[in-house]
Amino acid sequence: MGINIVFILLSLFIYFISTFLSSLEINPFYRLYYIFAWYSYIFFIDGVIYSIKNNSLIISRTKEFVYMLVVSSGLWFLFEIFNISLKNWSYIMLPYDASLRYFGYIVSYATVLPAIFETTEFIETALKNEKLEKIKLAEIKNLKTNKMIYSGLIITGITLITAKYLFPLIWAAPILITEGLNLKLGTRSLIRELSGGNLKKIISVGIAGLICGFLWEFFNYRAGAKWTYHLPYLNSPKLFEMPAAGYIGFVFFAFECYSIYNLLSYFKKGISWEMDTQTPLFKKEYPYYLPILILIVSIISVISINLIDKFTVKSFTIF
Repeated sequence: MGINIVFILLSLFIYFISTFLSSLEINPFYRLYYIFAWYSYIFFIDGVIYSIKNNSLIISRTKEFVYMLVVSSGLWFLFEIFNISLKNWSYIMLPYDASLRYFGYIVSYATVLPAIFETTEFIETALKNEKLEKIKLAEIKNLKTNKMIYSGLIITGITLITAKYLFPLIWAAPILITEGLNLKLGTRSLIRELSGGNLKKIISVGIAGLICGFLWEFFNYRAGAKWTYHLPYLNSPKLFEMPAAGYIGFVFFAFECYSIYNLLSYFKKGISWEMDTQTPLFKKEYPYYLPILILIVSIISVISINLIDKFTVKSFTIF
């Protein structure tokens, strides 16, 4: 039996068992249902992708997957820091035990990027339409990258200062920063994909954002420890805990994640998570990149965890 089949069968078994036990409010499956559900999904979809094309993120690019877990956790901890100003969501019924709670933060946030990118790769694999790879929608020659970067920084800053009114922009404004930097540095980017006529990539990332957004909210809705939203407006109608209009933000968040990950790939010679990005784009090496990244992620995580516990968690429970 191939490892892809093991992934598929074991993931399905863990998902259905954890869902059943969670429905009976049996811990740790009830309180940590979100973690069981998401890792089941990620390994399941990876097994399916490998079954289709004999290549997948976890099975074929394992080191990239482990690296992605670290980046993903650090990235969402950064958004948790943003939320101190935004005040858009809060956590309820989190484990009172600090070590278990911190473990939950780190392991949960580590699923964000793998979920989006695994879903993107599956959609690209299934979406066999050559016409979508031959449509030019953007021209990058005349783009002013410095203006993009400065505009992104200014809009992001203003959004955090006036979060009560402009909070939706936090899911789009940073794209200007990362896309501007990607164009300057020569890494892959959303705009480069559009300029090259690869509309399928853009569609795949956007749909992946919607699918993951639905699953984020569905898994959260069923979990014992969860988040709730407190938006200044756009609060109804709701699908699970998320106001319906908020699902648009998941599309832009997926674009943002794709752009940020491409930016970080610059320090790995341009090698990224996709199967066709394993050939280096650049010769320049950054031998201290990984330890520096781990240090930065660790600092962000420690700061964020303390802020989350102090400002974002609204209730605890004995596990």
